[in-house]
Formats: sequence, structure tokens, C-alpha cells
Amino acid sequence: MKKIFLKSKKDAAVRRFHPWIFSGALKSLEQPIADGELVEVLSSRGEYLATGHYQNGSICVRIISFSQTEANEDFWQQKLRNAFEYRQKLDLANTHTNAYRLIHAEGDGLPGLIIDIYDKVAVMQCHSIGMHKNRAIIASALQSIYNDQLIAIFDKSKKTLPNQYALEVANGYSYGKGKPDIIVENGLKFLSIGKKGKKPVSS
Repeated sequence: MKKIFLKSKKDAAVRRFHPWIFSGALKSLEQPIADGELVEVLSSRGEYLATGHYQNGSICVRIISFSQTEANEDFWQQKLRNAFEYRQKLDLANTHTNAYRLIHAEGDGLPGLIIDIYDKVAVMQCHSIGMHKNRAIIASALQSIYNDQLIAIFDKSKKTLPNQYALEVANGYSYGKGKPDIIVENGLKFLSIGKKGKKPVSS
């Protein structure tokens, strides 16, 4: 895995578990790094600090782990399962609600990724090239966690990715097809009407 080094005294924020590395904190790159590539972040003295996705810009690394990892299939499975189990503890998915946010980017330790659940459909949106490049393994982890409770995964990342990556989103579905007819939030029913939003349904 390629490495980036931070300038002296620019590691305080990441040591406090801030999930972003700004370009002004960079001292050097070990070698040329492609957008979306997984990198290790090191202090100016070479100490390991974090692992994240590199992207050329003001936020040059979005951190996905503060422990060394290869970010393999098990990593993604555990990250998404942790989020799923936390929502279960909060009782977000119940007979009165079947629409909720499963992954809230930095809040779930996955900056650049949003996943919403609408009954049996997951809607994924990638805000970083790194997350976009991992969309297949993320979709696989979702299917493993939800099993037959998930009939489709829709990728709506076209509007949040650079053009050359937006073209890779294809028809939007990375798994299955379809959308929920009705979703429920706190006992209130809404008719799903696609791009125009959602419309209340009388009980």
C-alpha cells in the first residue's frame, strides 16, 4: 500500500481521530497515487496514523480506519454490520418505520458514503472516488447483511462524482431492480413516486 507523509506538527487532528486529511498538511507522497487509491497516512517521523482513500483536492484523504487494514471484504462486512446493528439497537427499523439512514458517512466511519434504506431497497450515494471504486464490495456486504430482506440496490452517485466516474454508474441498479410502493416513517405512510419525492398516503 502506498504511503503519504504529513508535515511536522500537522498530525494533531488525525491523532484526535478527525476523518479528513487536508492537502496543506501533506509533506510528501511516496510515489504517484491515483484518485481513489487506498493509502496509509504517516507522521513526519514515519509513524502510522490512519488508512484512507486518496483524492487530489483540498480534502486529500478520507480516513476509513485508524488501525492498519487492507480494507478487504471482511472489513466492509464488519463496517456495514456495525452500522446495521447500531440501527437495530436504536429500533429504527420496526413496524412503524421501514425507511432510515444506514450509513451516514463520517458518522459511521465511512466518509464519502451514504446509504439509505427504503423498505427492501437500499439507495447508495458515493461522494468520493474511493467509495465509488468499492461499490461492488459494498453492495455485496449489503446483500449478505439483509439477505432476502433486500430486493434492490440503487446507486445514485452520478450527481456527486466527476464525469468520468459518473459514466460508470450505468443504469443506477447495482443489484436487483424495483422500488418500494409505500414506505413508513413513524407510522405515517408515504407513496414512493421516484424523482419527485414522496407523497403522503391516507391510512
